[in-house]
Amino acid sequence: MLHLDLALLQRVAWIAAITLVTVAVFLQNVIGIDWSTILVVPGIITMTAYFTSKGFTRQRPKYVAAKARLLTAIWIMAVGGVVVVLSEIPAVLPPSNSANITLKAVGSIVMIGGITWFIFSLMRANPNKPIAC
Repeated sequence: MLHLDLALLQRVAWIAAITLVTVAVFLQNVIGIDWSTILVVPGIITMTAYFTSKGFTRQRPKYVAAKARLLTAIWIMAVGGVVVVLSEIPAVLPPSNSANITLKAVGSIVMIGGITWFIFSLMRANPNKPIAC
């Protein structure tokens, strides 16, 4: 039962990620509405979580060895993404013309820090080292 729920959750995450990115590109290029940041950032974070969960379910040694660090990195990315999206929302509302650049910069830095933590966690993971339970 748990495997079925995880497989369903993974499918939903994949469909959500692809839909968010596709709609963002459509709105930007065809219609000219600039919602790309609001849609792409959650899409990228969802896609990262999807591929990470696939690594866990397929018992990939690097992913299993760095599981705790990878989950921490995804949470850091999510917090940064939320800050970026929240800073971008006032910019797409009709009366305002500018985004909160400081808040967007802070969110971007946090998100990039999470991405960096994710990459280094995978690079430094030792799949040959036994994992303590």
